[in-house]
Amino acid sequence: MDIWTVMSAVSSLVGTLVVLVAVVFAWRQVREAKLAREVALLQSTYDRLNDPPMYAMRQRIRSGEFDDVSELSEDDRGLFNKLVGQLEFVGIAVNKGLLDFDLVRAVFPSSPLLIWPLAQRLIYKNKMYPDGTPAGEHFALLVRRYETVRRLPIGPAATTTSADEAAPV
Repeated sequence: MDIWTVMSAVSSLVGTLVVLVAVVFAWRQVREAKLAREVALLQSTYDRLNDPPMYAMRQRIRSGEFDDVSELSEDDRGLFNKLVGQLEFVGIAVNKGLLDFDLVRAVFPSSPLLIWPLAQRLIYKNKMYPDGTPAGEHFALLVRRYETVRRLPIGPAATTTSADEAAPV
């Protein structure tokens, strides 16, 4: 075996190692970019759900103030529709793989389950969006996923846990 064959083999090995390290680095960068996108999307949604009127609406729902959507004033109905729309958006993002469900559940530990009973009546009354898409389909799928992993007590009769107090959503 001559020196050039050995040099060629060593060079190929070094080249392969460099490519392998680059692939691992690129994979980590893609993973970090995906996580950054998820966090930015969740932060934006979290901010919208926690603006003062939306937060107050969720607290009123949590307290049991409303038993039926027909009890909502026009202003309250507008806020409630925005709230349901935001949760439908979260459902779409989870169902399409844009957001990790466990991350969503960590950020929003109780809101979907808290809002769903009241939202369900409004959604089924409207049934479809103008384009024929079933109203609330993704919100309903999100609630089903929450129900399969339900760990926190939900509703006005439930006692608050430290997780509920730490995360107002």
